[in-house]
Amino acid sequence: MRSKTRIFSSLLFLLLLSTPVALLSAQPLSSADSIWDSAVNFYQSGTIWNPGHMSMESHELDRRGNIKERWETEYIRPPGGSDGDWELIRALKDGRQATEREIKKHEEGEMDNENGPPDNYFDGVNVLPLAPSERENVIPVKTGRTSFFQGSRFSVYTFTHTYQSGAETAGEILVDNEGFPVKLDYEFTNLPFYMKEMKCNFTFTRKEEYAVLETMTMTGHISAIVFNMRFFNKMVFSDFFLTET
Repeated sequence: MRSKTRIFSSLLFLLLLSTPVALLSAQPLSSADSIWDSAVNFYQSGTIWNPGHMSMESHELDRRGNIKERWETEYIRPPGGSDGDWELIRALKDGRQATEREIKKHEEGEMDNENGPPDNYFDGVNVLPLAPSERENVIPVKTGRTSFFQGSRFSVYTFTHTYQSGAETAGEILVDNEGFPVKLDYEFTNLPFYMKEMKCNFTFTRKEEYAVLETMTMTGHISAIVFNMRFFNKMVFSDFFLTET
């Protein structure tokens, strides 16, 4: 039987890999806000850059947060490659080599979504709230607050996001004075019965004048009749190449 950590890591890979996460006088933005619009533009423009390398770390945790199982994997794809061109090059389970076994599973088609959630709640949740296509589904709020991140101060926008599948999230985005997004956090607020918690975090790096997704982290708790686990997953992207147009 495949481990629960590997099942969920495979699900995470399929769901999110195509991702091109008390208020003081805060009001929803009823009209265009220049800083928020700039953040959307920075993110949308940055989708012309795609990673050629991805490392992923996946943990299954006990109730106290101790690691029960740890997977570390690395993938590469050639410049110009699509999401289907990722190649597994390294896999460690609890620090031990598992590369050949995992490559065989990929080749035999065992890393598909057959163990995914039983409904379509997660359909489309790979789309971030900064995507222009989500403008009508996102309610941003200019809080007037600031927050420090990596030694610098950034403006804080909060938001709620409703997907067509019915999934709902709430979170915040840190942006600089130009509207460049550096950090995005959110959590799902209306999860299906089998999920008790799910939070996501994204960080962006500057590639020329574009905001490029650099890290993606997900934590959560799944609980069903015979399936109970807490998890931590983190992806780090690098070796970016320009998408040919």
